[in-house]
Amino acid sequence: MIKIIGDYHIHTKFSDGKSDTDTVIAAAKKTGLKEFALCDHSYRSWFVGMTDDKLEKSKNALSCRHDEQCRALQSIEGNILNFDGEIDVPPDAYKRLDMLSVGFHRFVTRGDGRDRKQFILRNGWTENLPDELIEKNTKAYIKAIEKYPVDVICHIGHRAKVYGKRLFECAKSNGCHIELNEKHIETLEPMLQIAIESGVKFILGSDAHRAENIGRFDRVINAIEKYNVPLDRIVGIDCQLTVRKK
Repeated sequence: MIKIIGDYHIHTKFSDGKSDTDTVIAAAKKTGLKEFALCDHSYRSWFVGMTDDKLEKSKNALSCRHDEQCRALQSIEGNILNFDGEIDVPPDAYKRLDMLSVGFHRFVTRGDGRDRKQFILRNGWTENLPDELIEKNTKAYIKAIEKYPVDVICHIGHRAKVYGKRLFECAKSNGCHIELNEKHIETLEPMLQIAIESGVKFILGSDAHRAENIGRFDRVINAIEKYNVPLDRIVGIDCQLTVRKK
């Protein structure tokens, strides 16, 4: 039986989650987690984005409730903004994080406007993507990993499709984890065997927006067993988390 001891993608009321920090911590402990990360939406997310004030309040809430039996980490779910791989987490913010997660989201503010029509709108709202766009997406992810101290790539294949092999190889060489996301595991599954063969490490993320979903990984466990993902390469099961220097 697979024992879950970590969940590294949990939302709170600081973005679009339904639970406050105290409720999340209590749920994580009740579930038997040894480690978890708050991972609220980043600075340019529509309506629910992070601010410096919210980030500080979130960090303070965690530090005031320090528990050696259940380690709490501060993360953020950053947005990739364009084909240059730029993200919406400024250096003075990610330097204050325990870990940095990044992924594609369609509900982001305009920012500098570059590539919005192709990168945000076409990826976010079109099912059948041309090879040229998938290639550009792949390069955008790789550039983000190489430019920033990204620890986790979230829900790969959700909305913005990529070519997995080069992305996984880049993640492995840079110490970046590939998320096994409970809500969107089906988008990674077609590439999961390639990811395993690349040698990259994985990490568990429930993407929970409600306390009752923290630490729940039924769909992920099914995928792990189906594809025989090595447990000693999954952070949250049998692999220790290591993060990149911020």
